[in-house]
Amino acid sequence: MLDFQKIRNKQKWLFGIIAIPVIVGFVILFTPDAMDTLLGSGNRGGNQTSVEFGELDGKAVTRDQWLTARELSGMMYGRYGQEYIERKIVDTLVEMEMMDKYSINPTTSDALDRLVQEIEMEALRSGIAGDEIRKIYSSMSKQDEARMLRFHKHVIGTQQLRQLAGIVDGLISEKEAEIQYREENEQFEAEALILSHTNYLSAVNTDEDALKAYYTNSLPKYRISESRQLSYVTFQPTNFLDQAEEKYKNLSKSDRAALLSSCWSSDSSVTNQVEASIADLAKHV
Repeated sequence: MLDFQKIRNKQKWLFGIIAIPVIVGFVILFTPDAMDTLLGSGNRGGNQTSVEFGELDGKAVTRDQWLTARELSGMMYGRYGQEYIERKIVDTLVEMEMMDKYSINPTTSDALDRLVQEIEMEALRSGIAGDEIRKIYSSMSKQDEARMLRFHKHVIGTQQLRQLAGIVDGLISEKEAEIQYREENEQFEAEALILSHTNYLSAVNTDEDALKAYYTNSLPKYRISESRQLSYVTFQPTNFLDQAEEKYKNLSKSDRAALLSSCWSSDSSVTNQVEASIADLAKHV
């Protein structure tokens, strides 16, 4: 049987033995850097560094950097298993370091644009409506949303790194950079302009002085606020007048009168020219 009298006599010693580990546990729990101190790492210059995470290019890898790299690696290579993810963490850390070195900082807008593209591609692959996939993304927590944006920023950054690494034979000249920028960013707009054309343009007499005076007096109409580079492609004029003349001759007078009346009902000078040829009608029109 338990001798409670002896236990009461020793209760101070018992409380002391129990209190020591409890106090130590609370100190570790509520001291931010206590765990790092116990594991052999400390707070150096205000930046939390952990020797256990290794070094990269002579600089210690912090706990936050390692956790971020592990998170990104898991999102990119999660389907290959945990062992593969652990191996890819180092590669992800190198990518993060290189992006920081070359000041590659994709914007949130770029990340959102890539997310929209991913939603559209996922909808095509899975056959699920894009709106349903958007609902899944919109229901994410703030923490998951931040993780998703970090992931897409990292993917965009690595793409820019690969493009940068693909430049060979040194830096390109300013002129070459300008040409490349124009090729990638210039916008083109094409329109088809159909002009009525006859065989009688050669009979038109143009007064060059009158033409110059017109454009001089109408200069404000043709002033362009922004510069444009215009190119055009011309096609040989097509002559349908001979075919029209042949068909028109085969019509009866009543059919000709009906045709002229339907096309120029308000112009009697044309509707009365039933016997006129196509060439003569063109003069009146």
